[in-house]
Amino acid sequence: MMPSLIPAILLIFGIISGAYSFLLLQFVSKRTDYAIMYWALGAFLIGIATSITVFRNETNLLITYVLANGIGLIGYCNLNWGIQQLLGKPPRIKINFLISISALVAYCIVLETLGIYSNESYQAIFVSTLLCLSSLYACYLGYLVYLGNKSRLAIIFSATFLSNAILWFARALLASIGLTVNTFDSTVINLIIFPSIFLVGLFTYFLFIGLLFSESKKEKEEALGRFEGMANTLPCALYEFFLYPDYTSEFRYISPGIKEMLGYSAKEIMQDSGLIIERVHPDDKERFWEVNLDAYNTGKTFFIEMRMITLDGATKWMQLSSSPRGKDFKNVTWSGYIIDISERKFLEGSKLMLDLALTKNHAISSLLKEKNQLITGLLNANKTATTGALSASIAHELNQPLGASHLNIQLLKMKLAKGEIEYETLSFFKHINE
Repeated sequence: MMPSLIPAILLIFGIISGAYSFLLLQFVSKRTDYAIMYWALGAFLIGIATSITVFRNETNLLITYVLANGIGLIGYCNLNWGIQQLLGKPPRIKINFLISISALVAYCIVLETLGIYSNESYQAIFVSTLLCLSSLYACYLGYLVYLGNKSRLAIIFSATFLSNAILWFARALLASIGLTVNTFDSTVINLIIFPSIFLVGLFTYFLFIGLLFSESKKEKEEALGRFEGMANTLPCALYEFFLYPDYTSEFRYISPGIKEMLGYSAKEIMQDSGLIIERVHPDDKERFWEVNLDAYNTGKTFFIEMRMITLDGATKWMQLSSSPRGKDFKNVTWSGYIIDISERKFLEGSKLMLDLALTKNHAISSLLKEKNQLITGLLNANKTATTGALSASIAHELNQPLGASHLNIQLLKMKLAKGEIEYETLSFFKHINE
């Protein structure tokens, strides 16, 4: 019969394991969901197993012993599966469930058989050996976690499971000695081993929580690294900005791209957010504050295109935009971006100048067209006048001989009528007529 101290330790450990599993589920996070669920289930099963052991004297000793140890072994398996999740292994919930049921049935059959056909020492050796091997496997998984994140906590976690394996091995060894030495009493040694196992178990519980926080911190660093990498490739600066009720402000984050745009490093701006305000062009500062206060008072998206003066004195056009992250927009962080739009503004200015030049060119073309039409009209008018003058001249030149001929003809008619024309003259006219 176990000393009264051991049942008390078992009961306390069982209660702590149950409470621990419940509290652990409150820390569920994205990537470690399955790790926490497996580990919490493992702690809960171990808690049940140790609690059943406390009351085995009031129930069927053999059945209680077999069931308690079987549940405890499955609890250890779930702890190991939880550690595997920290290594990024697939959860395999259905497969692990089938393994758990099959292992529990097989384990109980073997343990029951040993209880029927042998003494308690063989059961102790069998149970302790399996738990020793499970602890060694957990030690190996903990070492793999250490190789992945180089966390000192992971190597302590691995060493803790190694200590647990050594304690279970010691219990198996003591049970073996009890088989050969009839006078050997392991009660006192068990009184040392079991409390040590439970203390190591409690320490392991808290180390696992530390590993979760370590993994969470690592994930955040990796996410921040990926974000910084993407932010550095974007042609803009991303920022998080907080404007307090007294209108003082703070840049809680701004990406390194701001240095190329304004000349100040991200660290300098986060230390003194007024640097951004100081760089606003004097002609745009009033409009900047109007848009800024309107967004702050209404929660609308802050958006403005304005000129800013860089550290080296150059003037650049910047586009700033941000939106509040939450309904209480007066007491939340505003996330947004700053982008250099100087080239776009230059192209817009060039297009405006081009449009103006085209308009002027069109007006000049219209004037030239009107001029050409006027010249053509003048030429046509001049041509008509010239032709009239020429016709008059020709008519004048022709009228003179025609008039003389007409007089001569009249004279000839008169002479013919009087018969005063000589024969030679008539012969000449006859010849002309022929």
